[in-house]
Amino acid sequence: MTKKEIFLNGEGNAWYKRNLEKIHFQGDVMPVTKILEKYMQDNNLKGSKCKLLEIGCSWGYNLAYLSKKLGILCYGIEPSLEAVDYGMDIFKQEKLNLIQGTSDFLPYDDNSFDIVVLGFCLFWVDRKYLFKSIAEADRVLKEKGNMVVIDFDTNIAYKRNNIHNQEAVTYKMQYSKLFLANPQYYLIKKETYSHADMKFTPDIQERVALNILYKEDINSAYIFSEDLREGRLSEN
Repeated sequence: MTKKEIFLNGEGNAWYKRNLEKIHFQGDVMPVTKILEKYMQDNNLKGSKCKLLEIGCSWGYNLAYLSKKLGILCYGIEPSLEAVDYGMDIFKQEKLNLIQGTSDFLPYDDNSFDIVVLGFCLFWVDRKYLFKSIAEADRVLKEKGNMVVIDFDTNIAYKRNNIHNQEAVTYKMQYSKLFLANPQYYLIKKETYSHADMKFTPDIQERVALNILYKEDINSAYIFSEDLREGRLSEN
């Protein structure tokens, strides 16, 4: 089976069960989500006109927090059906829109969201689906929107076995670079910390980062070569 099939057919539910009690104990929100909340508050990204999608949302605990704090419309996609059902049950008041699925196929229209969050999911993705997942996230994000990448941040690519399931290997790298290779994306904010806590770690394999990217509109990201030849713009 591909890793996608492994997650849809059991490993996604297993991850949900392993982490349910631990995350509830920690307060039902990742600390990094509070950093994202502050950014959104500071940039007036709130209210019912703002739509956010989290890819890899588990049972939607981060989405419920952001919905309550900012009043935004929150959507999530997650391979674990058990996590989706649980989140839709306990977060009825927040009116989350959670569905089962994977990052390589997002059942949403083009330009649907003001913010797309890749929430610690890309390191799980089959390499055959990696670029498709990046393309799908870009497709559903509006121009002048924000792409948020939360994942491992090793400047050397690593492949590691998963102690819980040897078939579900993980891949660590700087995933924000896959977007930043496109001139439409600009890095606004980066917070680097340890997988274990919110402090920087010298252990390269445990480094994690929150990356907030801005998606330029096409006309701002690209200039006409005729303008360069005629001296109306400089290459700098």
